[in-house]
Amino acid sequence: MDEELKKAFSELQVKAVDTAQRVQQTEAEIDACKRSKHHAQLTEEELSTLPDDTRVYASFGAFYLLDSLGKVRESLSARVAEKDEKIKSLEAHKEYLNKSVKEDEDNLREMLMERQGRS
Repeated sequence: MDEELKKAFSELQVKAVDTAQRVQQTEAEIDACKRSKHHAQLTEEELSTLPDDTRVYASFGAFYLLDSLGKVRESLSARVAEKDEKIKSLEAHKEYLNKSVKEDEDNLREMLMERQGRS
């Protein structure tokens, strides 16, 4: 193997490891968003069974604030929508990372085929 091919292999290996770590991190973020979304949905379902004039407390950092049931439910709905958007964005990023690695592998294979064709 010549130097150019060795260099291409080492660059691909480094990029593949880096991308695999980024994919893993993205998957972890997706899982966290899904859990948070599910938690908000369950809470919203439970709150929907309460009468409209029920006094509820919403968490705000380390504090709990008295708020109307409608506002708390709106906040939960907004959180679910926000998590849906975040999940879509992360899924697209994960797909991009996987496609990038595949393209690099294909380029390397093409380079190998060219080298074998010359020999």
